[in-house]
Amino acid sequence: MIDTLDIEVLAEEFSEESKRKPQERETAVDDQSEHARFETAVAQCNYETVLEQFSKAKGIEHRFCDPDTKEREALGIEVDPKKETESDWRKREQVWLSRMADCKLRRVLFVCGDNHYDAFAQLLESNGFNVQRGAHYDISDEEFHDNADNVIETHEHKGDFKEW
Repeated sequence: MIDTLDIEVLAEEFSEESKRKPQERETAVDDQSEHARFETAVAQCNYETVLEQFSKAKGIEHRFCDPDTKEREALGIEVDPKKETESDWRKREQVWLSRMADCKLRRVLFVCGDNHYDAFAQLLESNGFNVQRGAHYDISDEEFHDNADNVIETHEHKGDFKEW
């Protein structure tokens, strides 16, 4: 799809900081273990999102759009994802929009979660983006965590924004 649509920018609901957190939880089995700390460090150094991998393979720009912890605190956005409210989601989407504002005339594939599928598309439209949506898959949180390959992808096509 990236080649077919001539995507210029790959963007996602993620931050440089947040991509490390799952690795920390998964590998820090024993805080006293030197080996566990070494494995955590190695995993953090080598971890890339799928979009980062695609961007490098295709030689196209990649953007993380989510605010990090310090930015969330400064913007009054809940830091703990388990305590986030819909209001926090909308604030995060405003940050994404600000980070994508220069892309109105570029083809962008934006990947986000189900909680943002409709609201973020509407925000983009209300700010001059022409949004087109592709397939939308409703999956439960449990299904998502059981199969991390299930993602909702959104992209812009020369002013047209599509969700796949």
